[in-house]
Amino acid sequence: MIAFAYFLLKSTLCAGVLYGYYLLALRNHVFHHWNRYYLLATVALSLTLPVVKIPMTQSSASVAPPTAVRFIEAAASGDRYVDTMSESAGFHIDTEQWMGLGYALVGLLLLTHLLVGLSRIRQLLKNHAILRFGDIGFVLTREKGTPFSFWKYIFWHEDVNVDSDTGRQMLKHEMVHVREGHTFDRLFVNAALVVGWANPFLWLVRREMEMIHEFI
Repeated sequence: MIAFAYFLLKSTLCAGVLYGYYLLALRNHVFHHWNRYYLLATVALSLTLPVVKIPMTQSSASVAPPTAVRFIEAAASGDRYVDTMSESAGFHIDTEQWMGLGYALVGLLLLTHLLVGLSRIRQLLKNHAILRFGDIGFVLTREKGTPFSFWKYIFWHEDVNVDSDTGRQMLKHEMVHVREGHTFDRLFVNAALVVGWANPFLWLVRREMEMIHEFI
């Protein structure tokens, strides 16, 4: 658990730096596609960079290493310390195990919620006729929460007249979600939250991603 806690700390710091740059330099600009890919990269890097270990050679005592090098050396030393301590029998205590179990339980609940949502969509596809318009499936239903889109499907509420001005605008809106592949973004970020749900910046990224989808 101590090793994972250290990974989570580094992941949070990494996501915090990247998200901070987004707030300062990107958020209030209109290039939403670039912002979308930047946020996806933020999630990916925050989960992969903490597991990258950079070997460092000892610098000469007469030459002070640059600040960036000292930072990397400190991170590498932290990795070695955590590896050593996590292997120590003294850290395998009941409290640590309960903390790990609690963390895993929350992740399992998030995974279950994600799988239930996917199962609900599967049932909608199974229980309703699918009209094909090119490569897009159009599903008429009375399910709550419609209209919405998922991959190449648009789930449309039967009470919404698609020929009305509002209906045409809503259809155009969902078509953009399908064409841009926004389902991948949602699944990717939610899957990342299953592992790193304690990282607050991942939740902020998810909220920003939803806003960017709407702006697009």
